[in-house]
This record gives sequence, C-alpha cells and structure tokens, in this order.
Amino acid sequence: MTKSKLTIAAVVTALFGVAVFVLAVMTPQSAFAAVGSGGTGGGGGGGSGPYTRYGFGWYRFTVGGSGPRDFQNGNTWSAVNSACRGYRYVMAFIVQRQTGGPTNARVYDDTWLWDWRNYEGWTNYLGNSGGNWVTRGTAWAMFSSLPASERSGYTIGRNVGWFCYEAASNFTTTGTTTANRTTAYPGDTIQWTHRLRNNGPTTSSPIRSQTVNSGFSNSSFNGTRNVTTATIGSGATRSHPSYSTYTATNADIGRTLCQQLQWDPTNSSGGRNGRANNVCVNVIPRPWTTAATSTRTVNGANVSTGSPGNVIRWTHTLTLRTNQNHLAIRSQTYSTGFSNGWNGLANVTNTAAWRPVGVIRTINPSAANRTQYTIAQVDVGNTLCQQFQWDPTNSSGGRNGRTSNLCVNVPFNYNLVPAITNIPTNSVIDSDNRPVSVIGRIANNGPTKSRPNVNWQITQLKY
Repeated sequence: MTKSKLTIAAVVTALFGVAVFVLAVMTPQSAFAAVGSGGTGGGGGGGSGPYTRYGFGWYRFTVGGSGPRDFQNGNTWSAVNSACRGYRYVMAFIVQRQTGGPTNARVYDDTWLWDWRNYEGWTNYLGNSGGNWVTRGTAWAMFSSLPASERSGYTIGRNVGWFCYEAASNFTTTGTTTANRTTAYPGDTIQWTHRLRNNGPTTSSPIRSQTVNSGFSNSSFNGTRNVTTATIGSGATRSHPSYSTYTATNADIGRTLCQQLQWDPTNSSGGRNGRANNVCVNVIPRPWTTAATSTRTVNGANVSTGSPGNVIRWTHTLTLRTNQNHLAIRSQTYSTGFSNGWNGLANVTNTAAWRPVGVIRTINPSAANRTQYTIAQVDVGNTLCQQFQWDPTNSSGGRNGRTSNLCVNVPFNYNLVPAITNIPTNSVIDSDNRPVSVIGRIANNGPTKSRPNVNWQITQLKY
C-alpha cells in the first residue's frame, strides 16, 4: 500500500484540563487501505465536542453499518467503510461526545499521549464494558494478527487509529454422506460417514450441520442428530461420528435405514438447505432354507398296499437347513381317501421365527394326529393318502412346500363261491317243459368285501 506524504502541524488541545502541545499527523486515507490514522491529540474541552469524560476506548464497528462521526485528520466514515469492503469490522479508537454514543464520536490514534497515565484505569475508560467495546490489549493483539502486508507502515501505539478486521467470509461448502454397505444382515455393522468441507478461500461463517436419520428399530437413532454450529476453516472438514455406527438387529429386517447430512448456510452468500445424498441400507434376513420328509409304513413295512386290519403309520419332519428363520412357518397335513372324516387339513401349526438350524417340527404317528390308522372294510377299494405341507419354504418367501403324497391302496381281495339249494331229492322230471324250482346263492369267502353291485345268474342246470 502506498502512503501519502505526511503533513505535520502544531496544534494545542486540552487534555483533562491540561494544555498539551502535540503533533497532528495528517495521513489522508489511501484507497482500500486496511489500516489508517485517526490523528493525534487529546479529547478535551467539553460541551458538544469529544471529551474523555464522556467515554473512550477501542470500539468495534460493523462494515456497512454506522460509524464514528469524524476523524481528526479529515478522513470520513464513508471512506473508511469503503476501504474495509471485504472485511466484517472496523476497529477504531474513539472519544465520545456528550450525546450520541460511538457513532457521534471522533477517532484518534492510540498513542503515547494516552500512556502518561494508565488510561485503562481511568473512570471513563469503556474498553472493559463488553459488547462492541474491547480492551486496549485485545485491540492491539487484533492489529498484530493482521497480515504483515496490511500493517506495513503502521505501528500500533504510534500511528494507528483504526484498522479493518476479520475478512468477510467468502466460502463454498461440499457435504457428503456415504455408507460402507447397501444391504446388511442382522449382526452386521453399518458405518455412515458424514463430511462437511469448507472449500474456502476464507473461514466460514458459523454453519449449523446435522444428520437426519430414519427407519431404525432403535428409536434413539431416528430424527435429527449430531447438531453442531461453528465456523469451519478454509479447507477443513467437519465430521459427524455420533449415531453413525449401527449394528443391525433382527427387528430391522425389512427396514430401510437412512442417514443424510444437512447444513446451512452453504456459502458466504447465504445459500440455504445444504443436503447430501440420503444414503440408505436395506436390512435383509440371512438366507435360510427348509426341507421336509414324509414316511409311511403298513404294519411296519414300507409298502403301498394294505388290507383291513393293517395299521398305517405316517411320520412327517420339517427341518431348517441354514440359518435362523426370520418368519413363522405354517405347516399341516393333508389327507384324502378316508371314509371316516379325516380328509382335508389337520395338525395346522405355526412354528415360531428364529428357531435354530435343525429339526423344527415332527409329527409322529398317532390317531390323535390322524397319522395312524387301522384299515377297515369300508376302506376296501380306496386309496388312503397323506402329505405334509409348509409355507414359506425359505427366506425369500417361497410358497407351497409339499412332500410326496404317500398313499396306501386297499384293494378288493375276495372269493365268491356259488351254490344252488332246494333241488328235489329222488325226484323224476317227466318233461323238459316242466318247471324246476331251485335256490341259487353266492358266498363271499373274503378276506375283503366284494365290489358293489355283483350280478349273478344260473346259466346251466345239469341233471
């Protein structure tokens, strides 16, 4: 920054009732300077003029807002405000007037003139008042934190009455949400990663960021989590580790677990509603399958025919082959061919979910289960069948599990013996045209009943 030629003039001012000769350093403000002189001198006098009795110290003005009324060196707030474009604040050493507060004050250099006694202990020193007032030590430290290029030609405590401070934010942001998987089984750990990066070039203004979670069976994970509000340095990244690691449970099966990073503002222009992708993980059951078997015996033998008096026994077994079932499994027997009312479904049961691998249901032979039956004559000619059914058959919801239909055929097995009775004894038949009275009978020697509607007739009479 180029500085104009200094103009030195001798002035006299009243400092706390003491007449003091001082040098007024006239430093016209150069365009876009970050530091400037307020001029030297003491705030004395009274009435409508600036006076230390009315309060003095370092004050923080906002760029674009109202500023001090005047500067000793003829500078103006408009020029200083313009010079500090791109910054947030103007720090100025001011002496107030009787009324009007800081915006009716005059800017002075904070120099040796104020050091002849410890002005921070003066009654009307306002640097310790808080708010926009700052202590001398703080103001000097703020000046010293400026880049050397901005402080060039100026020395705090000698020729600094004001300086621009805290460059205004100029930044953009990028937010991302990722997960280590797209599907998960119960017991799997899901890790979401949320990162909010300030792309610079300046530190951001305070940014509120959070994660929004949904779908979790553990309700403590759902909703808005990880709320943080703070600035982010240029090139720095903010992460949100809390509530971002989750172990899927059986209760999450069928759920879609989602997390999304949200933030606001998104840039120095006040962009709103920053959103990363809503990243979701589907929780699915571990694959499981089932198998069922049915067996049948007749009087203990693996045969498919029987006769009255024989005992048929069916046994049905349902086995979970791999992993635990996440769904209940309905199973039953289905019978046909019976004449005693056993036809249709029986033994209907729901086997609960989360059974261990192995046999999960067995139906043993018993009359109570309709799986043990003694063949009767009424069954002759029938085929007695039984089948085991179950549903679902696997983790994908397979339908209509069926074993083979195991049947026992009960065939007819009988011997019909004809007989004619009532033949006259020692009778003489005189003519072929004369009627002969006889009685014909058919005897069933078993062991089963005969087929229905057996027709018979006498076809020949020998004598």
